[in-house]
Amino acid sequence: MNELSTSLARAFDRIDDFQAVQQSRAGDELIEAVNLLQESVGIEDEPRALIATRLEGIAGSSRAPGHVLLGVIVGLMAAELADHAI
Repeated sequence: MNELSTSLARAFDRIDDFQAVQQSRAGDELIEAVNLLQESVGIEDEPRALIATRLEGIAGSSRAPGHVLLGVIVGLMAAELADHAI
């Protein structure tokens, strides 16, 4: 497995862990957990607004913005994990 594949696999493992820990959460608790997950990869107010604005220009993204955001989070995690592997 190459470095990118390894980093992506580890990022998805972290998402699996997040889901396992948060599975009983609902409403405000889940929103808070997702916000903290975003912050863990550097997505706070300004990047969040940039993502929302840019999604408007991507066809189909309005139907599943959470899925797009998840992709961004996984990508950022993988990049961070790859940086730490060096």
